[in-house]
Amino acid sequence: MRKYLTPDQVRLREDLAGARDRIVVLLNLAVGESLGMEQAQEFVERARAWSGANAFRLLRYLTSRPDALSAPTPDCPPCGVRLIALLIETGHGAKVGLVPCADCGRTDPLPAYGGPEGRLRHGCSSQRLAVPCARCGKLAKATARRPDGRICQVCKEKEPGSRKECGSCRRMMIPARHLADGTYLCHTCAPKKLRTCCRCGRRRRANALTADGPVCETCYASPARRCGICEQVAPVRVRAKGEAPDICYRCYIRPEKLCTACGRIRRGHHIDHGNGPFHCDGCVPREARKRQLHPCALCGRKRKVGRVAGFGLAVTGHLVCQQVFDPDFAPNVGRLSDITS
Repeated sequence: MRKYLTPDQVRLREDLAGARDRIVVLLNLAVGESLGMEQAQEFVERARAWSGANAFRLLRYLTSRPDALSAPTPDCPPCGVRLIALLIETGHGAKVGLVPCADCGRTDPLPAYGGPEGRLRHGCSSQRLAVPCARCGKLAKATARRPDGRICQVCKEKEPGSRKECGSCRRMMIPARHLADGTYLCHTCAPKKLRTCCRCGRRRRANALTADGPVCETCYASPARRCGICEQVAPVRVRAKGEAPDICYRCYIRPEKLCTACGRIRRGHHIDHGNGPFHCDGCVPREARKRQLHPCALCGRKRKVGRVAGFGLAVTGHLVCQQVFDPDFAPNVGRLSDITS
């Protein structure tokens, strides 16, 4: 049975078809002959601007000014931000520009959050939505609601049960991805989105999105700016924030905190990729060695262990100390058979 369309629906379909044709033509004119009509349509579809209200939003933005893609403004719609990112990723970055943040004006990473004046980066959006945390009192973006009020991400991660066992490294970490089999992956083990570096050509995780395309961590160099302490132009270690100026690598001094291992106030860092407690530089190697010690399946003592291999035994999953790998240590052979039976 043929579906009946009202006059408004017919008119809407005609308007949408006309908007699609104009978007493809405008995109082809902005990028040049290197972008064909079919490829332009594919990019618009991947940017989720081929149907619905996004098509009309993108058309209004492209027709608002002639340099809408070469010099984009913060009022660019989300589908336009995605379209620009696709053009840069596929090697058309010379014809398009990066969308700046409405607050700080930075273009890396691409602003993906909406604000009253235009698109915002994640950091600027978090500052706009910052509220006092009900537990620590710090101004931060609220990530959860509890009976005592709204709490920040740091306090949420400190709650009991917030850490799950990673299905890859087996550590108790904050889950970053939930797999179909019910297991979790931490931020370190979760697969990262790979892009083709515009400088070395390798598919790696992008460290920055430049006008030429994605740049990997190896090829990326921190932009040189004037240091607020030594007044020299050099790569910046800490970006300016509030009244604090930019600080270069030579002038940066790590802050001193209370070490949770020795109880002294010294310089150090948070272990477990910044998610664990603070350890000073003297305690970090010692505590790292302690985390490598596990109960031996033979003697029960905490030692440096490894997976059982050798002696012609098909043993998997048992951690034993180094003595079991010594061929001269004969008593281990008999005791090893006890744990494998």
